[in-house]
Amino acid sequence: DTVEFGNLRFVYARGDKEIEPAQYESSSSLDSLDPGDSRVLFAATVTVVALTCLGLGAAVIFWISKGSSSSPDAKPKAESIDSEVRPTLKQGRTHMDSEEWDEAIQSFKKALATVPEHAEANRLLDKARKEKRAQSLYQEGLELSQAGKHRKALDVLRSIPEETMAAQKAEPTLKHVKKSVAYKLRNRADELMNKDDKKPLKQAHAKLVETLELTPEDEEARDMIETIESRMSKRGIDYEPWSPQ
Repeated sequence: DTVEFGNLRFVYARGDKEIEPAQYESSSSLDSLDPGDSRVLFAATVTVVALTCLGLGAAVIFWISKGSSSSPDAKPKAESIDSEVRPTLKQGRTHMDSEEWDEAIQSFKKALATVPEHAEANRLLDKARKEKRAQSLYQEGLELSQAGKHRKALDVLRSIPEETMAAQKAEPTLKHVKKSVAYKLRNRADELMNKDDKKPLKQAHAKLVETLELTPEDEEARDMIETIESRMSKRGIDYEPWSPQ
């Protein structure tokens, strides 16, 4: 009996019968097989296919068992890494609570040196850097205010990010600076109003608008802007009417 697989041909013989493989080289058809030989051929084919399936099945089982046996190790490994950086992160948070920004930044950098992709360490590092920058702006604004440079102090204090600790500390200073700048603007507007000319009136109006943007509760500035707008309307001077926000 013969079985063909692509370019390979297998020859099966019963008992101790000796055969000459060369005599089968010219045969490419299985039509001449008798019923007995066909049964042998079928059994051989089934055996080959069964052995192949068993081999594939064993390989799949080995791959699955290997994967399942290695997966439990992932979680302990992750927990081990997290436990290494946890004390460093805690130390960094302590420095942040004390507003020791340089020390906090160093702690978070140390944690990231161990686990570069650690999300919490990256988030805290960004926050510490932002807080350090905000603290620097607050200190600069405070010094400018104490030196009487209220306009510059106002610009610096306004640039502090609202969600930072420095922004909360800066609120009293910012309020004081706004009132100081508004007071000077209102006085300058009063001087310009007395000139009763088109250009000075428009300049006075602009300064009063800025005054009320800084201190909307300023009743004196409200009365002044109503007066100047009335005068500008009577004289046909173009302007954009002020309205409370």
